Amino acid sequence: MRCSFREMKFLVWLAATGELSSDEVVQAMAVQAAAHQSIGRIALHSRMLSMEQVHEILHYQADHGGLFGSIACELGLLGSGQIQELLELQRRAIPSLDTILVELGLIEADRLERLRLKAVYNPTPDVDEEHLREHAAAERRRERSA
Repeated sequence: MRCSFREMKFLVWLAATGELSSDEVVQAMAVQAAAHQSIGRIALHSRMLSMEQVHEILHYQADHGGLFGSIACELGLLGSGQIQELLELQRRAIPSLDTILVELGLIEADRLERLRLKAVYNPTPDVDEEHLREHAAAERRRERSA
């Protein structure tokens, strides 16, 4: 999973202002990444697809590439509305970084809200956007290799 660029920028701001350590930022991102579920797993658990159908899609994907949902539609196993429903379920299953930071006890909810406002109206630390893009790309490579 994946942090949005806006979330990543806020995390870097929190670290730059000393509100969080870089280890705490990494910890929060790891918790969010661990919450990610594949569309195939969600389709299986929601009984939209059987195990055999998931395997069929995965074999096709291994041979030809492509996105799981697109392949499921192409094979006639799911409709586009079902894919949209699965994507929404996937999105809702991932906790926000705010929720994670609070649940880990790294920061209190009211303080986090105040800091968000401060970051918007007073972004004192110079957050290098190119550095954020490089970090996000490295994170995606690390996720793919895992």
